[in-house]
Amino acid sequence: MAIEHDRDIVSAPTELMKFETLHVPGALKLSQEMAWPYRREDWEFAATVGQGLVLERAGQVIGTAMSWNYGQAYATAGMIIVTGSAQGGGNGSRLFDGLLEATGARSVLLNSTEEGLTLYKRRGFTAWGAVLQHQGPLTVAVTPNARNDIRPATVSDLAAIQAFDERATGMPRPSMVAALADVGNVVVIDRAGRVAGYAIARRFGRGYVVGPCAAESAQDAQLLILAQLATLHGQFVRIDVYAEHGLGDWLESLGLKRVGDATAMVKGRRPVTDGPARMYALANQSFRLRSEDMGKTGRTEVRGAADMIDALITPSLLLDRGRLERNIQRLAERAKRLGVVLRPHMKTAKSIDVARLVFPREPGPITVSTIAEAEYFAGHGFRDMTYAVGMSPTSAIRAMELCRRTGADLKLLLDTVDQAGTLADVRAATGVTPSVFIELDCDDHRGGLKPDDPKLIEVADRVVTAGAHLVGVLAHAGESYGLSTPDALVRAAENERSATVRAAEILRAHGHACPIVSLGSTPTAHFAENLDGVTELRAGVYMFFDLVQHGVGVCAVDDLAISVLATVVGVKPEKGWVLVDAGWMALSRDRGTASQRVDQGYGLVCDEAGRVLEDVIVSQASQEHGILAIRSGSAKNMPDLQVGARVRILPNHACAMAGQHDFYSVVNGGSPEIDARWERIRGW
Repeated sequence: MAIEHDRDIVSAPTELMKFETLHVPGALKLSQEMAWPYRREDWEFAATVGQGLVLERAGQVIGTAMSWNYGQAYATAGMIIVTGSAQGGGNGSRLFDGLLEATGARSVLLNSTEEGLTLYKRRGFTAWGAVLQHQGPLTVAVTPNARNDIRPATVSDLAAIQAFDERATGMPRPSMVAALADVGNVVVIDRAGRVAGYAIARRFGRGYVVGPCAAESAQDAQLLILAQLATLHGQFVRIDVYAEHGLGDWLESLGLKRVGDATAMVKGRRPVTDGPARMYALANQSFRLRSEDMGKTGRTEVRGAADMIDALITPSLLLDRGRLERNIQRLAERAKRLGVVLRPHMKTAKSIDVARLVFPREPGPITVSTIAEAEYFAGHGFRDMTYAVGMSPTSAIRAMELCRRTGADLKLLLDTVDQAGTLADVRAATGVTPSVFIELDCDDHRGGLKPDDPKLIEVADRVVTAGAHLVGVLAHAGESYGLSTPDALVRAAENERSATVRAAEILRAHGHACPIVSLGSTPTAHFAENLDGVTELRAGVYMFFDLVQHGVGVCAVDDLAISVLATVVGVKPEKGWVLVDAGWMALSRDRGTASQRVDQGYGLVCDEAGRVLEDVIVSQASQEHGILAIRSGSAKNMPDLQVGARVRILPNHACAMAGQHDFYSVVNGGSPEIDARWERIRGW
């Protein structure tokens, strides 16, 4: 049936329509399918400042084309993508011709790969220059020039920057420049109060793009770019420059490899610049075209070494997208069968990109462990959140201020009369009525009240008299992490359920509605057989899993979705040691498997493709070094790992390992390619 269904979709009619923000999820999925590194934010930005067309088939986005108008005379085009299954039927031509029609009488500029030249020339485009794409991890420490005429821009500089940009491009782009400045970091050259150049750096794709950069000389452009690069050491950076200005070799000297060329083309009249102002680095340009008009059925793209795992600076955090999606689907289906709402805990992933895989259509209910997480996810449209850490007066005020600013419903957690008493002050200070859970202790693991503790009613009454909303009870079966048999886990899940439901019944008997009955830990979530009386299920580490969960019996090693890529930096054959550049700063100090039947040291070791090296563990760890060795008692031999070889190290505790890093490099299985770079939120 799946094959027939796929055929039906492929043969379904296509519909060409205006690109709207509601198409962003589909466009993101399309670009990910075609190995373009765009983030959701990149699509949202493009849709906000530009316009375009989308091609749909059976409700799925199969093609996009965007343009950006600058006054009545000029427009630029890009983000032209057609999925592989839609190539060969004229869909690319239909999209692009529709885009050209929408630009009206404007002259249109774009950048083309060699494969796309024929398509564009047939539509009246002519070449006028070349653009060089440079990108890669910025491994060279960059020191900005000490000239005091280069400074951060201020709001009062915007009009001057917009005017300089128009002189450099020949096009009126005030809205675009303002939008780029709003999301990026801007520096200017200030010559006696006159803006004589500017550069913007912003998040884009798998890292950062530096551009646009406009200046009065190539030397000034270099100084502006250096000022931006000085803050981006260790980050993935992309800079697209015009070949005529000679900055390519200089960028390569900074470690940013030339990975693609494009031909700058125009249909109509090329803009005329004014005076010495010139555009040196572009905001971002696509050097790849997905279209059947190339005469090829497969994907054509310029792919550089920076897209590959072996170009990563180590240690680096990898995330296997296939395993992640499988783990997410597993618990989603289980929660549905058990008849409860799944409220995933984002404390492990701390990533909007991961959250969007959990909620592909629209933001849903989530759990957070820090106010910083709540602020981050609220900024991405999430409104229904539970802050599952005992509240302090300070954190409660900060949480309610967030609710006031964003309209979010961020529920608090408490278990004492004193905490409940502070809610009146929180309400008075913020003007927001708090919603709170009472925390339960179902297994003597940490905080919370026992269901039959008389203080349960006392705390509930105090919440109400303080003018707050009591929304329910919340439990976490933390002791389940110390179990290892299915029967014990089933019993722990039932104990968690019965204790939580019992507390809710007691509260209701005393006049408290208690609409939400919330419980969950990753082990009990996967072993609960009955959740009668429970309304929602929480879990977090299930998205990634780890060696502790494997030791508990919740997952297989092949389910572990994150690992740290490390490089061999030394060999001690006389000791049976291999040294890698990942210590506890990259892996964490967590030794959660030490008390389990199988001790995994500081992590289980795999080869670069993710295949487990049997019985090889990180036996010792210092700050920046890990020692690989054969597990004690094993008869296996240490594999031949020479200096420069790469390995992946699986986590004892996924939350702790991920918490050491700022972003994920997203991969698929053993493929050497990097599909995307996803940021993580850190802090409290």
